[in-house]
This record gives sequence, C-alpha cells and structure tokens, in this order.
Amino acid sequence: MSLIADLGAGLSLEEISAHRAFNFRGVHLFSAYSQFAEVVKVATDHTYAVLLSAQDKRGLFIFTVTDYVANKKVSLRYAVKSYQITPSGQIISPGFQ
Repeated sequence: MSLIADLGAGLSLEEISAHRAFNFRGVHLFSAYSQFAEVVKVATDHTYAVLLSAQDKRGLFIFTVTDYVANKKVSLRYAVKSYQITPSGQIISPGFQ
C-alpha cells in the first residue's frame, strides 16, 4: 500500500519533517491533518508527501513539483525522510503481531 497527500503550495522541503508531513501547521484540528489518498491532482509549486508500505520496505518521501506539462513532463525536487528495508521481508512492530 502506498498513499500520497498534497501538502499545499509554497512549502520548502527543508521545513517539512516527518512529523510535519502529517500535520504541517501542528494544530490539533481534523482539517489541519494531511489527507492521504491513492491519487491526487498534480499542481506546479505544490509539495506532496508519499507513504510507502510493503512487506519488505517502508518509507516517507516529500517532493515539490517545480514544472509540469500534462502528459508530457514533470520536474521535481525531493527529499527522503525515512526509508527502511527488511531483508527477511517482515516488518514487526510491538503490539501489532
């Protein structure tokens, strides 16, 4: 399963931590939390967070679309915030076994 959220326009990759990818403003309001989905619309100058979750890997990366021409090209800047590979193919978290 992988999910993506549009964090909005005008954000710097450097100011987005793993924590802020889920709630950039840090305000405890339902509307302030990032809305992760299977697909989102592409927009220039928008920053997106992607959650990766598979049997043998998981991660979080952020990217900003710097140039976009529909069905022709996309340019982006990205930062990997977290990435983990488990050679055994099993990610185990206490309490979820």
